[in-house]
Amino acid sequence: MSRFLIIFLGLFLIIPACSDNQPPKGGGGGSSDPPTITTLPTFDNTKRLALIIGNADYKKVPSLDNPVNDANDMKTILTQLGFEVMLGRNLSRRAMLDVAHKFGQRLQNGGVGLFYFSGHGVQAKQRNYLLPVDATIRTEAEIEYESVDAGRVLAQMEQANKAGVNIVILDACRDNPFKDTAMKDLVKGLAKMDSPRGTLIAYATAPNLASYGDSDLRNSIYTKYLLYNVFS
Repeated sequence: MSRFLIIFLGLFLIIPACSDNQPPKGGGGGSSDPPTITTLPTFDNTKRLALIIGNADYKKVPSLDNPVNDANDMKTILTQLGFEVMLGRNLSRRAMLDVAHKFGQRLQNGGVGLFYFSGHGVQAKQRNYLLPVDATIRTEAEIEYESVDAGRVLAQMEQANKAGVNIVILDACRDNPFKDTAMKDLVKGLAKMDSPRGTLIAYATAPNLASYGDSDLRNSIYTKYLLYNVFS
């Protein structure tokens, strides 16, 4: 694996959601474009496959402004970096499970696998769940049946790519989407996940804390700074 790629992977773990290094200001409503890599590094022949999902148009919980833009911009940048990208936007639970399965099937052992999710996420019983747009959740007990366990995606990556590098980026630590319901006391943010050997896991904020979106920006705060600091 190239030295550049190792540095690139490591940066995912140290980019803060709020940085002193300010990106160029974009207009309200998210009109600014993602940064573009003008000088590409020399890569080796390592197979790189990414699954990117952005869920915004939720039916039963508050919708979000940024995730589709987040997903589109991550696809643009990762494609420039030599990744083959599988992109999903506003997916149902069935569609999320199907594309995660296909992602696991296509990962090559010894390569680089990257999973990025922007949307609502919650933790329950120390496990992290990513919400599809059709999630209908009335009690905490229903969370696991109406959402997608992030650990399940990670397990598929680990199984398929034991000898390579796996990256999981979860921009899904927004405030409790059920705060106006009987589940208002759910723990904020996501739980810390154990990283198997060769795996990097990055979150939009520290465990048990909520991150922020911004309707006046093209991207969520975390993804905005991630794109700017890593790729510009």
